[in-house]
Amino acid sequence: MGAINVVAISLACSALKRLVLVMPSARSFYHRRPGRYAFEKQEFQRLITELKRLASKKGYSQWKVASEVGVSPITVNNWLTGHSLMAQRESIERLKKFLSAHA
Repeated sequence: MGAINVVAISLACSALKRLVLVMPSARSFYHRRPGRYAFEKQEFQRLITELKRLASKKGYSQWKVASEVGVSPITVNNWLTGHSLMAQRESIERLKKFLSAHA
């Protein structure tokens, strides 16, 4: 009975090693291929700079921007503090519409 357990553990360990080798990197796609999204990142950062200027000029709160753009206030906070380098394309398009409508 002991020999069977050793064989089962050995097989489980070899299967686990194969699983670990196949798993993708923990880094995001942006970090693995930074040049691919460089332009989109620069464009998004330009939009965020414009959003900061507009919010300070007109006194918009993060809650107001979030409700107008259709994202959560935490997302807007992450954008403004630099914790988020990119956003989903739909959010970027809605942010562009918001900035053009309120500029």
